[in-house]
Amino acid sequence: MDEKQQKQINQKIVGIVKESLVDFGEVNLTTRLIEDLDLDSLNFLELTLDLENRIEGLSGKKIKFPDKDVKNLRTNGNVAVIDVVAYVETYIETHGIYLK
Repeated sequence: MDEKQQKQINQKIVGIVKESLVDFGEVNLTTRLIEDLDLDSLNFLELTLDLENRIEGLSGKKIKFPDKDVKNLRTNGNVAVIDVVAYVETYIETHGIYLK
């Protein structure tokens, strides 16, 4: 993944997270989803579904997070926006998805 695509992914994911969590207050890369924003399981699930629905590759392929990965992210009380960005970047890279 080149630097331009990484920056594009980062901006897209952060934008989606900010829009999804607008009612929870200020969100930036270091914001911890559970500790700082007090997301519960349902809020976290809604966020992951929003990411899945809004990130699409050039081929029309959408991302789909495995349930075990979502659970692992959710049960880590210190998970921050940057951790979600890193996970999505890794997922996109390992599955050969190129964003629109």
